[in-house]
Amino acid sequence: MVIVSIELHSEHYDSLLQCCDEQSFEYWVLQNSIVPGQTPLLMRRKIKIMCEREQATKLLGAALRLYPKAADAIAVGIGTANKL
Repeated sequence: MVIVSIELHSEHYDSLLQCCDEQSFEYWVLQNSIVPGQTPLLMRRKIKIMCEREQATKLLGAALRLYPKAADAIAVGIGTANKL
């Protein structure tokens, strides 16, 4: 299992989350994969998400369809995980 670390700007995270159906897999990943313990200042700028590569790939597909501005950060996380 490969774990992917994704860092989304908070506005991109919020916008992508709003575009997802609350019953969708992507919404679940966004809501349940946030790394706890982030400082309030950091959380205002970036949201860190840790998930499995397969989950990140599905999240990337949703971002490309629903909110493309978030796709680059997700792709970077996947690419970095693939290099490890």
